[in-house]
Amino acid sequence: MRCIKCGVQNVEFAKFCYQCGTILQSDLEKEKHLEKTEAESEELVGKHDKYFFLLSIFGGSFLVLAVLLVSVSVAATDPIFFIVLRVLALLILVYVIVIAVFFVLKMWPLIKKEKSRATGEDAPYEADTINNALLVSAAKKHLKFGGAVFAAVIISILILTALLPRAQFDLKNVSVQEKIVYGDKIIVFADIENFGRASGYLDFTVFIDNVEVQYEKVLLGAKSRKTVEIALAGDYQPGFYQYSLGLGALKTINHNNTGQFRVLTPAELIINSLVLSPKQIDINLANDTTAKVEVANLGEAGGVITLVFNVDGMIKQSEEIFLEGKSKKNVDFPLSVDAPGLYKLAVNGISEVFEVFKIERPSNGKIMINKLSGGNGLLKVSNNYDVDVVFIFVKPNDPSDALLAVYVHANSSATVRGLRDGNYLGYYSTGLDWDSHSKRFTSRADHGRYEDQFDYWTIHGATDYTYRTWTVTFGMLGEDEGVVTYDVDPQGFPQIAD
Repeated sequence: MRCIKCGVQNVEFAKFCYQCGTILQSDLEKEKHLEKTEAESEELVGKHDKYFFLLSIFGGSFLVLAVLLVSVSVAATDPIFFIVLRVLALLILVYVIVIAVFFVLKMWPLIKKEKSRATGEDAPYEADTINNALLVSAAKKHLKFGGAVFAAVIISILILTALLPRAQFDLKNVSVQEKIVYGDKIIVFADIENFGRASGYLDFTVFIDNVEVQYEKVLLGAKSRKTVEIALAGDYQPGFYQYSLGLGALKTINHNNTGQFRVLTPAELIINSLVLSPKQIDINLANDTTAKVEVANLGEAGGVITLVFNVDGMIKQSEEIFLEGKSKKNVDFPLSVDAPGLYKLAVNGISEVFEVFKIERPSNGKIMINKLSGGNGLLKVSNNYDVDVVFIFVKPNDPSDALLAVYVHANSSATVRGLRDGNYLGYYSTGLDWDSHSKRFTSRADHGRYEDQFDYWTIHGATDYTYRTWTVTFGMLGEDEGVVTYDVDPQGFPQIAD
């Protein structure tokens, strides 16, 4: 009698194995145990067949459901289409998990039983190896069947996926405006075409200097195209930047979708200068001048400035000027007036003064003002200069108000008679181009006064009278030799009233 545990041959009627001590069974007991084991094996195989039949029905149902869902998705809008695909993927995953769990849970008892029988712990007879082989054969059959079903599902899904309508994109003309003003939005432009048979999303990722700054998901219908604009968030200081565009969930950068842009400093337009030419006008010859304005743009971006020209607070003209970045431009503004006088031209807060004269040379000896008439005094003015002279008397205590003014041409003389008695200060102005409006010389003007006063008196006799006369000579020594004069600021020169 052989021990099935250690394999040692014992004597015929031995009850225990002399080698390992295992209880030895008789042939009748072996036969009964074999019948029982065969029945258990057939029952277990039947259960496995039932389980695998249900598993096949379950897996097939999932496959049919997946096909129905895919069929519905063909006619569905894009978001639903993607939801259906995700549901399909989830069902496939559930199916695979169910198969895996089933094999683990249902095959493990069989494997464990096979191990027990191999060690002799649960199968004391040699005949058990036959039943073990039966169970193992059934397990292998079921494994092959399950593997075939799983492979059929995977192949069906792959074929179905290949036949499904899907979105296919083509990306062209990716660009960013080359020059962008600081503070403005940076917008990425791209032309997208979906030449596939289904709607879909295209993932955009924008990189600036290799740093991800913006992510967008763009929906596009089947057989359609559109131009997208992606506004980038962030504050980009003036300078040069590299941009690139990543596509898909992996954000793969295509070198055809890269480029460079520049952020410019904003336009800063100022007026560098305002020049009037000429600043003095003779209204007898012309009544216009030209304002020359130099405008500069200190920024890098082009910009517009509105020049407003006003004269004495009244707007004469306004003009818009465009300048490229870092450039200058001269603008000429012709200006005309109708009357002589002093005018102030202002352009955007910068001002210049110009004067319009009325050049009229008075006749020689012309008395422009005389508030000293009614006396006997006499004044003679001799002018030996090559310029004209205006001689003025004022009161010593009020030098701003001219009491007498006489105009004498160059190389000429003039006499004023009948001056009242009194003490007067003598002022003079020499020059050319007399302005009858402002009562002054506009060319080669010079101003001065005498140190000593001019005193006029009259002495009456029985039958006659004696009076004071004064002679003033310019340009040579004579009666005025040694006379002291002082220069006078034009602002302090006496005014000749009308």
